[in-house]
Amino acid sequence: MFKKIKREIYLRFKCTDRCNLACTFCHQEGISASSSENMSLTFFKRIISVMNDIGIYRIKFTGGEPTLCQNIDNYIDISSKITDARLGVVTNGYANNLIIDRLMDKYKDLDMTISLPGLTESNYRERTNGGDLKCTYLFDEIKKLKASSDALVESIKKKEETSKDYLLKRVVLNHIILKKEDLTDEWYTNIILLAEKVKRIKLLIPCNVKDLNINFNSVELFKNLNDFLKSKGFDIIDKKENHIYYSNGKLNNIIIAPPYCPHICATSEYITLRLTASGVLKPCFIENAKNVQLKDSMSDEEIKKIIIDLVEDFVCPYAN
Repeated sequence: MFKKIKREIYLRFKCTDRCNLACTFCHQEGISASSSENMSLTFFKRIISVMNDIGIYRIKFTGGEPTLCQNIDNYIDISSKITDARLGVVTNGYANNLIIDRLMDKYKDLDMTISLPGLTESNYRERTNGGDLKCTYLFDEIKKLKASSDALVESIKKKEETSKDYLLKRVVLNHIILKKEDLTDEWYTNIILLAEKVKRIKLLIPCNVKDLNINFNSVELFKNLNDFLKSKGFDIIDKKENHIYYSNGKLNNIIIAPPYCPHICATSEYITLRLTASGVLKPCFIENAKNVQLKDSMSDEEIKKIIIDLVEDFVCPYAN
């Protein structure tokens, strides 16, 4: 009988390094892109089975861009059959509208997180190194934000719900905040209108990681964002799963994901592990010293021992 771990696993499976964008803020799960290698389905099944036996509550498929992974459906199928974990995909929503719709239609309980780093064409182009806002999954909704009259906005809100509207209610929108100057009244108005369409808006602040090559103080930016929302009538209503939930009495689906820090890792109810397509298991977003290479030649018992030791013995190198 496999030993259960104290904190269940939140697995982020980097199923491919391939991507159709080159975002300036991309963290690549803390692991530099190396290849477009796909993990074999049999090896993936073994790893998920072991994690399920010792305790796993959530699996997210990331990248790179996971919709470019040829085995994405197979990975989701395997995970759904073996575990009761929440399953989700984190996508850039770029030139892959049909794939996103197909996945949400096929997997009714699949969490779909779509990144939208900019709300204007110039902002989006700058942050994605040349991406075209018109190719994003949410472009139709962004066009509506440009409505020039309140009457037109109201007519949009009252229109008959379409199949796309239904799918949007299952989407979590990731929106990156890189500087205090992002926080304008126009930005706020657009975010509120989008919040009325999607399941949740997650405002992200990157951590201070050297590889991101971004010069800012993430803690100060978090304070700026928190103060800005409070100035608009939002109050904190909950804190869970390392997220801070806000409400203004009408909307309660706007949250902030603070930058990674030792406090979050130490107090979380789960342990986040990152797994690459080549089998590297990574227990810390920032630090690579404790990474472990899983191999198909290992027995299930060997894989189990590595995971348990990694989870229970890991101490954040930044805790002091």
